[in-house]
Amino acid sequence: MEYRQFGNTGLKVSRLGFGCMTFDTLDQTLELLEEARDYGCNFFDGAEAYGEPRGNCEKLFGEAYEILRKRDPIKWRRSDLVITTKLYFGPGKGETGKPFGHFGENELGNSFKHIQEG
Repeated sequence: MEYRQFGNTGLKVSRLGFGCMTFDTLDQTLELLEEARDYGCNFFDGAEAYGEPRGNCEKLFGEAYEILRKRDPIKWRRSDLVITTKLYFGPGKGETGKPFGHFGENELGNSFKHIQEG
């Protein structure tokens, strides 16, 4: 796998990122993450809206990450991984026409919460 420097951050990011949108089960998530990491991928991308129900892919990622880190703490060292997300895709029910409906900008940002709950 080729890697690129991420600006001046010192982060080394794999040229190919792994999109986590399609995670359905814990077993599937474990298998896909393990395979991606075996090929050298260290860049994993999710979003609070991914999965059914919303946020499920991030919960599955969090659960799988804990399991994988226990299996191989070196391969899954957090400081070697780049985990990204996209925040809030817009109001759902009760839209008011405002960018965030009747919610504040950060009230619906559940990505970190979903990953931590996993």
